[in-house]
Amino acid sequence: MSKLINRSFVLGKYPSQWKLANVIPLYKEGNRQTKTNYRPVLLLPCLSKLCEDVVFKRLYDYLIEIGFQSGFRPGDLTVNQLLYLVHQIYLAFEQGKEIRVVYLDIIRLLIVIGIADC
Repeated sequence: MSKLINRSFVLGKYPSQWKLANVIPLYKEGNRQTKTNYRPVLLLPCLSKLCEDVVFKRLYDYLIEIGFQSGFRPGDLTVNQLLYLVHQIYLAFEQGKEIRVVYLDIIRLLIVIGIADC
């Protein structure tokens, strides 16, 4: 299986069969007759899930290695990333560099996919 997944990475191709999923409605709460009281759960092929785990591990390890990942890390806080960002902004100001920042608010996305409720 590892050869198959590594080959997928090397070729930059993800088999279409791994993209197929069974969608199961999972009841949350409230009236069972109301469709908004259900959230979709995707049942993916085992190889797809395995590939997802490999990508996560590789990406997570890389972000740890370069010191970029602060959230969801044992013994670390997301505030550390904010402090790092503020420090980098101060350094840029001192060096007369231009500063550009993009902030993304993904709460709507999390609501749509059923991870957050607001």
